[in-house]
Amino acid sequence: MVELVPGRIPWRLIDRFAARYGIVGEEFEFLHEIVTQLDDERMAWKREQGAQEG
Repeated sequence: MVELVPGRIPWRLIDRFAARYGIVGEEFEFLHEIVTQLDDERMAWKREQGAQEG
């Protein structure tokens, strides 16, 4: 089980997901890029939420 904590999605978890589903090579690089971009958006949203509350 993975403990959920605030912050970025660790590379090792993306790698573990990819290994489980046989995602390698260019497909892995694409997956990593997409997850990283989505994570950037999530982090920006969390910052906005914090600024609105403060």
